[in-house]
Amino acid sequence: MASVQEMITERGAAYGPPAENHARTARFWSAYMRNRGYEFKPLTADDVCFFNLLQKISRCMGEAGPSKDTLQDIQGFAENLLIMHDMVE
Repeated sequence: MASVQEMITERGAAYGPPAENHARTARFWSAYMRNRGYEFKPLTADDVCFFNLLQKISRCMGEAGPSKDTLQDIQGFAENLLIMHDMVE
């Protein structure tokens, strides 16, 4: 299995930098929610990461418990937040 950093690099090559990719997703999710009649301020790239983290945490709470893949995804979304906020050491 590839390391989380390798996965981020590989996905970045395919989808663009985390900030760009998650901002694009935020615009799609915001448009979807507005079309469903929800009123709220536009979502951000951070929101996308946090929503994805919540989804992964929810999967960990299921009957099967956490899987290595899900935990690596959690690590990846947290790393994306660090990258987006220039907190990578």
